[in-house]
Amino acid sequence: MILIGIILIVLGLGVVLMSWRGRVVARGAFCKECRFDLAGLDLGQPDSKCPECGGDISKDPQRRTQLRKKSRLGLAGALILLIVGLGTLGLWMSGNASKVISLMPDRVVIQLTEMGVDAALDELVTRVSSIKKTLSASQINGIINEGLTHQSDLLVGFDPRWGEILGLMCVDGYMSEQQLKQYMLNGIDCTPLIRTRVQQGADRVDCLMQLSPSRFNGLTGITTGYLISVRRITDGIVGDPSRAESDSPGMSAYIRVSSGAGRWVSSGPLPIVPTNQGLDQEIGTTIRVYIEYALTLQPTGGTLEDAIELGTFRDEQDVLIIDPSESIVSVIDDEEIINRGVQAISIHQIKARTALPDPSVGQRTSLLGISIQMNELPESLAFRAYLRLENGKEQFISQFVTYGPQSGTMGSGIQLSLNTDPTLAADQIAFVEELKALGKADVILRLDPTLAEPNPDIDQVINMSLIFEDIPVVLADETSMMMWISGGDGWVLGRLLTEHED
Repeated sequence: MILIGIILIVLGLGVVLMSWRGRVVARGAFCKECRFDLAGLDLGQPDSKCPECGGDISKDPQRRTQLRKKSRLGLAGALILLIVGLGTLGLWMSGNASKVISLMPDRVVIQLTEMGVDAALDELVTRVSSIKKTLSASQINGIINEGLTHQSDLLVGFDPRWGEILGLMCVDGYMSEQQLKQYMLNGIDCTPLIRTRVQQGADRVDCLMQLSPSRFNGLTGITTGYLISVRRITDGIVGDPSRAESDSPGMSAYIRVSSGAGRWVSSGPLPIVPTNQGLDQEIGTTIRVYIEYALTLQPTGGTLEDAIELGTFRDEQDVLIIDPSESIVSVIDDEEIINRGVQAISIHQIKARTALPDPSVGQRTSLLGISIQMNELPESLAFRAYLRLENGKEQFISQFVTYGPQSGTMGSGIQLSLNTDPTLAADQIAFVEELKALGKADVILRLDPTLAEPNPDIDQVINMSLIFEDIPVVLADETSMMMWISGGDGWVLGRLLTEHED
């Protein structure tokens, strides 16, 4: 709006100049001093004088060829432009523009928003957020289309105020099916991350499907009420026609409009499994694999009949065949990074169930859990987690893989679940009973880079194994056992586990 004020002032000054000069009302020869019409006079004499004022009119510079008349109407209009321009500029510079715009009708607010008036967009967000919307159906449709135009313009950053407006319009059900599809396809990024290397003779090429918001952010967090699903259609080696349609369910994610405080990312493995012997080719050979997938939108709690097909997509990737002895995920041996990794990870306590289940039930229920905190993690991690009692007895708990580097503090956890095999479950129960009786145990995180191979987003992990000694055991009921602790005291740092100790 400041720009509009400046434009009005410049325009007003231009009109002043034009109106003051005036328009041409007569052409011919006129006295420059008194503007007397000199028609019919002999102007060629050296002593020619003006009959009206007596001024010298013998030379061209003493005469006019036209008469102009000032425009009073133009001067009045210019004055109005200057007053409005100066008033607009002063109003915006004083910070009171929003108060004036809040008094304007919807139609004017929408027009000002389309003109790029910042305060008008703020007011539009307020009116769209109102429970009692005063906007007409045509105005709402126009606002949605304007927002979608901004969302699809990749040359400029997406204004979260438009994200807020579109999110609210989506939640309130004002979007048509076509607008909803455009909104989702513009705002959500679906990316297959495919490994660029695979060991000779492997049975698959690891692929991770990632869903994340790209131009889908707002002022507040909004749950859209929709679920987006990724369904694999086909995959394999380019040029191999033998791959049949897949019945893989793929992955799903609840769609949320992210606030400035955080962004969601959902991912799931969709490995590419060729039907021929393409992965048995010579070491150093490059093959090209592909994955075709479909995106489907479905209301939360809806049925398949309510689903909206967003489209079918295809991604390809060149993959290098490497020696089976060569690692897919490398390890980082940098001493500084290892030391930072040791300092980044801490463990709180072991939570064990007070009442252990019958091992014969065959249900996967949690027996114990361990809270893990990571602070300024320098790189990715890949561990197998174990508990070790003072008599040397060990129990595998779970695997633990996390993507890095990460800034700030992140919380996570690992848990031991009851095996569905009654014999193995009985061994687990016996171990947890002994753990509860002792009241403490060592937590060991052993490096295993192969755990990170299904995640193509991880190319290297820190080369370290950790031991956390004498971690206390606390008892918890079934509902509170897996509530992870964040912050506070009682966090314990580990130390590097040596080969001799292992």
